[in-house]
Amino acid sequence: MLLILQTYQRPPLWLPPGGWVDRGETPGEAARREVREELGLRVDVGRPLATRDGGYGELTILFDCRLLDDAPIRPSYEIAQAEFFHPDALPPMYDVARDCLLEGLAALNREQPVRTASGCARGS
Repeated sequence: MLLILQTYQRPPLWLPPGGWVDRGETPGEAARREVREELGLRVDVGRPLATRDGGYGELTILFDCRLLDDAPIRPSYEIAQAEFFHPDALPPMYDVARDCLLEGLAALNREQPVRTASGCARGS
């Protein structure tokens, strides 16, 4: 599972790559764009796996994503670090993020093996 540390997040905690949905964009398109902008990676965005309400009135959607090539991770200025983690060894993160990831993994495991990437889109 691909997780990031943002340069501006305090305290620095891990979370899936993602960001806000732009006008005229679907949540899946936003997840694809955000992973590309933040990490330089191309992903195929699959089905939604979990959702959460956020503290700013937003809705966070965790998507099943698949890497499209073996390009190296190229973090943007917003990303301090990006790493792949095994689901049994998740790093420090907010409880709501961990719960969302675990729900998404459970959804994946009901139908198929765990994939290698995740992406989030946030919209209000």
